[in-house]
Amino acid sequence: MMTTITLRGNQIGEALQFRENGTTVSVEIGRVWFSATDTVTLVAAPGAIDPVTGAYVGGAGSIIGLTVTTATGQVTTFGVSAANALDVDPDQAKNGGDFLYISESPAAGIGGAYAGLQLEKILVSDIALQAGTEPVFSAIGNWVPAAGVVVPPAPPSPNLTGTNQNDTLTGTAAANRIEGRDGNDTILSLGGRDRVDAGRGNDRVDAGAGNDTVLGGEGNDLILGGAGRDRLEGGEGNDLLNGGAGVDLLIGGRGGDSFVFGNGDRVTDFSAGEGDRIVFDAALGLDLSDIAVRYDATGAVVRFGAQSMVLAGVTEPFDLGNHIAFDHVPEFDFI
Repeated sequence: MMTTITLRGNQIGEALQFRENGTTVSVEIGRVWFSATDTVTLVAAPGAIDPVTGAYVGGAGSIIGLTVTTATGQVTTFGVSAANALDVDPDQAKNGGDFLYISESPAAGIGGAYAGLQLEKILVSDIALQAGTEPVFSAIGNWVPAAGVVVPPAPPSPNLTGTNQNDTLTGTAAANRIEGRDGNDTILSLGGRDRVDAGRGNDRVDAGAGNDTVLGGEGNDLILGGAGRDRLEGGEGNDLLNGGAGVDLLIGGRGGDSFVFGNGDRVTDFSAGEGDRIVFDAALGLDLSDIAVRYDATGAVVRFGAQSMVLAGVTEPFDLGNHIAFDHVPEFDFI
């Protein structure tokens, strides 16, 4: 998806050179191209902007449109297109959150107040630039004018909160805290060390990669841990807990819960009396003759070949025929 960025004309200047000094970069400004009353519109190519942070990724062909509109409505369109795109310097020391170094010259303006002008290597900043000066930027996105350090706006909050309706909540690759509240919610937390509280309702949660903690809450929930060492807790209701890859801790809570067999996983509250089950992927084609269960003073170990799953605290035999099933069909595309 293309993204349009609009800024004032005095935020674009001729970048003569950069001088790096530790965590800061000084930029020498030769000229400021446009008036402060001009509106400059940049069009970023698909993929040129990080969808999570909003920062330019940098690289060839990042800018595919450049127009300038004066206060009186005169429009100058430069010869920038997908076929004649501009490059954004991918050097992250020069590509902080608040300025961009565009490293090619667009074709001359086609018409309007700046017709015939061909820009050189230009700096795009979020502050007003002044010719003949050397504003100082930090490599992490702050700019440091004479008056002191100004911190740019904070990135989007990693926290998501739903409503009491049926919500669809999608996290980021970073660590998220997601609260679904009431309703039958669909939650995808993606990567990072996430904490998800789905709340009341029949919720569907895919925790994605990372060492995650998921609380299903009241309702019949479907919870997939994904990769990582996860802690999945169903809460009240008939829940299905699938730890996915990694060694996981599974807590069903009250109700008849189904625990998908996972090598190395540990179930803390398996209860035959509540109707809990251990379920195996139907594609394996197993039956009870393929399963072995060993009991000791600490619990039961359910084995399938070289793989095993621990049922902590289960020291008495239970009816395997009623509490081990072989018909589970993974819902990989439930999100």
